[in-house]
Amino acid sequence: MKENGGYLPSSGLNNPKDSLFVRELLDNNGLTTTPALRVMEIQSNRIVRIVLYPKDSTLVLPPIIDSLPKGITVGAGEINSVRIPVKLHNPITLRMNRNNINNYPDDLFNLADSSSVEICFNQIKILPYEIMSFKFNQFLFTYNNICNPPDTLRKWLNEHYSNWEKYQICP
Repeated sequence: MKENGGYLPSSGLNNPKDSLFVRELLDNNGLTTTPALRVMEIQSNRIVRIVLYPKDSTLVLPPIIDSLPKGITVGAGEINSVRIPVKLHNPITLRMNRNNINNYPDDLFNLADSSSVEICFNQIKILPYEIMSFKFNQFLFTYNNICNPPDTLRKWLNEHYSNWEKYQICP
């Protein structure tokens, strides 16, 4: 496989197909000329983290993400939305901190149960009620603009995230 064409040498990973999965992930995000090695962190011959800066400000996680190692971390920068077209089966950690996200992306409910979501330092004003039934491994949402949630959501936040209000940016 060609390293400068975005593919990894097969000798570096436990599963050589992982580099092809990363290539498809890059292509789905408009990063057709970005080498796979540039966006991956590899430890013990497996991909542990991928960091993307999608071309059109929307992070796209296609079903191929389920083919990557379980527990992988996907980070994204310079985004304002997320698209996950189908329900994923393998838990991941999705880091979307310090972006321009104004609304909690509904497609995040297509993540597998036990996924972790970090969506700190954005401009989110309200969380959807569905958040109360999603089974996160970890959910971090500090430094947004969640100032006046409905009573039911406020009660849930207070029960699950002590001091959450202290870490919101409110007038």
